[in-house]
Order: sequence, then C-alpha cells, then structure tokens
Amino acid sequence: MALQPLHLHGLPLICSPTHFSPRLVPNKPLTTVYRSKNVVYSATKTVGPVVNEKVVLRRSANWKPNFWDLDNLVSLTSEYQENVYKLKANELQEKIRQALNDSVGSVGYLDFIDAVQRLGLGDYYEEEIKRALDNEFINKYQWPDNNLYTTSLRFRLLRQHGYDVPHDVFNKFKDEKGAALKMCLCDDVKGMLSLYEASYLGLEGEDFMDEVKVFTTKHLKALKGSIISPTLAKKVYHSLEVPLHWRTSKLEARWYIDIYEGEDNMVPMLLDLAKLNYNIDQATYTSEIQNLARWWIDLDLHGMDFFRNRILEWTFSGIGFWNIYFGH
Repeated sequence: MALQPLHLHGLPLICSPTHFSPRLVPNKPLTTVYRSKNVVYSATKTVGPVVNEKVVLRRSANWKPNFWDLDNLVSLTSEYQENVYKLKANELQEKIRQALNDSVGSVGYLDFIDAVQRLGLGDYYEEEIKRALDNEFINKYQWPDNNLYTTSLRFRLLRQHGYDVPHDVFNKFKDEKGAALKMCLCDDVKGMLSLYEASYLGLEGEDFMDEVKVFTTKHLKALKGSIISPTLAKKVYHSLEVPLHWRTSKLEARWYIDIYEGEDNMVPMLLDLAKLNYNIDQATYTSEIQNLARWWIDLDLHGMDFFRNRILEWTFSGIGFWNIYFGH
C-alpha cells in the first residue's frame, strides 16, 4: 500500500499591508478661534476640494505567498475513503485484539504491545493493554529476567501509562559499588537504546534516571557508526535526534511502519492494519482539507490580501492532538 506523508510547516496568522483610502476634505470655510490669556484673535480660511494623495502603509513582515495550490488540493482523490477499506480495517482490528489477548505472558508480548502503540494503533486496544500492564505492575518485584532490553521496555511502557513503577528495577545493572551502570552494558546496543528511551520517563528528583540519560546518550553516540544491523542503526539515529517520548504519535507511526516491516519479529497482520489505518486517516485528513479549501475559494478569501492562506498548516498543527474517538 502506498504511503505518502505530508511535509508541512505551521506558520502564524499575520495581517499583510493594508492601503487606506484617501479622505476628501469638505468644501466649506473653517474658522478657528485661538485664545491666549486676555488676547482673543481669529483666523478664517476657505478650503476647496483637496484630495490627500498620501498612502499610509502598514509595515510588511515580508511573508512569502502561499505555497499550496488550492485548486489542486480540491482535485485530490483517494480510494481509501470507500467503505470497503473501513470494513477491512475493522476485521483486522478484531484479529489483532485476539492476538493481543492470546500473547499475554508470552516471551514477546511486551514487544507486541510496543509495536501496536508505535504503529498508531494503541487507542484501539486500551482495555487489552491495560489488563496486560496491570499484571506486569502487580508482579513488578518478581520480574525474573536480567535482560536490559526487556526491563527497560517494561519500565517505559508502565511509566507511559501512569504506573508508579520504581527505578529500583535497574539496580541489578549497577556496578559493584552501586553508584553507576556497568560498563559491560555498552556492548548491548539494543538494550542501551531501550534504556535510553526509558530514561525520558524519569520523574522530578530521580537523579539516577538523569544519570542514565547522560550515560546512554554518550555511549550510543559513540556506537552509532559501528552498528551492524541497518534497522537498529536507523532506530539509534532516530532516537538520538528526538526521543520517542517527545514525538507526535501520527508522524512516528508513519516512520515506524517502514522500520517494523524489516523487523525479525514482524507480525504481517499487524503491519497490514497499520498501513490500512494510516491510509484511511490520510484520506480523512485530505477530505477535511478539501472542504476548507472549497470554503476559502467560495468566500473569495484569497482575494483579500490581509488574510494569510495557511489552510494546510492550520490543519496539520491539529493532527498532533487527534483523538481516535473522533475518527473513522
């Protein structure tokens, strides 16, 4: 399925220079009386029809003209607006729901939950994810593994969903003095990346999590040029640029679809749903922009130079605050 992300840049609404019309001075005598202490005097003059030729201009911010062709936007079409694709998406959603329930407690079910969320599908499975994480939180002191990747992933998922999981779970990765992380952890790039992402879920006053952030950032930057796996290397570069916790979910989903397709533990059914869901959402956004563009054209707002035409930028800025309940 073809995926075509939009690349926009939001700009503020600013008025452009406005030309004020000249004023016509009335054709009648004007008498002005001046009073200064005890002296009274007057002056009379006749004023004919005089036109003020001076044009008053507002200062220009030199804003560039609109980049987008509204007529072209209105003509865009997408097959994913058809109901058949929505029915297919609903069918896949139920299959993934069953797969989530069946995977609870298995070796890779935390990876499955993380993939569901990063692909932009987490809101469809809030109840299933909550049940799984409830079980993890209850047994937080019985986590058997000493795997840095799994421990960090579990910590991040729980913190993302508001669970008060302590950072003590990382004590087993400290050195003998208990003051810093073991240097041997640097050989585990996947685990270090997972720990790096988890460090951004630290709370105020958790100095250890700040130390983890500095430690992982330093060593990931040193290792990123020698990572053998192309997929893992892309993840490291992507995370060092902006951590997952700071990213917009819809844009992250578009990027992660390509990454997930190359993962060894990729679930084809989940990938199909992610692509289908993205294309349906994109078709919905396109339809909304087209309605706004028609409204703009019908009102002839493009002929008023004190309005800034930034329809796409305005729409795009709202995507970061989307809610699945208002979607398809």
